[in-house]
Amino acid sequence: MIHHRSVDPLHFFLKRERMHGSGRSTVFLLFRHMEATRMATTIAAQDRAQTEASPESKAKRVAEALFRQNPDWVTFYREIIGVDGVLRKLFPSVRALRAFELTAEYADIEEILAQLRGKSRTDDTGNEPTRVITVRLPKSLHEALKAEGHDRQTSMNQLCITKLLQVVSPALAIMPMSMEAAANMPLPHSVARHAG
Repeated sequence: MIHHRSVDPLHFFLKRERMHGSGRSTVFLLFRHMEATRMATTIAAQDRAQTEASPESKAKRVAEALFRQNPDWVTFYREIIGVDGVLRKLFPSVRALRAFELTAEYADIEEILAQLRGKSRTDDTGNEPTRVITVRLPKSLHEALKAEGHDRQTSMNQLCITKLLQVVSPALAIMPMSMEAAANMPLPHSVARHAG
């Protein structure tokens, strides 16, 4: 059985320098080793700081800090995702915000929001006033929502809020466009296959 001794990197460095006959003093070699170690440590610290300073990681850190304060879900939503929330400040352009919504950090924030909503099984909105909107739906869609709410044992209001909180895929978003742009738009793959 072979036993391996742990090798002290400094001892190994000094021995190697002596073997090559550099003729340098041990103090000089020690200084050189310490300088190289300090530089490696500085570079590693800069890399960590740069990663921690990214807006994506900052958004996640702020969301996690707020979560530890045990807010209601409405407060969390307002402070993190809402119009005046952290995400809009960190990602001021629509393009930047949409790109962030596709990241793992945003998925983690959505999971935190879901956990907070799970704690509150009622339609409670905390201390924030509520607003009412009227949405015109086809009868079949209304019936499907009603059935899904029943199947999930939740109110239709809770189910609709859950669906409204989900990120809309850019491919599924309905955006107003000019008639010319609509005429030049390629058909979705499923339609194109049936048409050809």
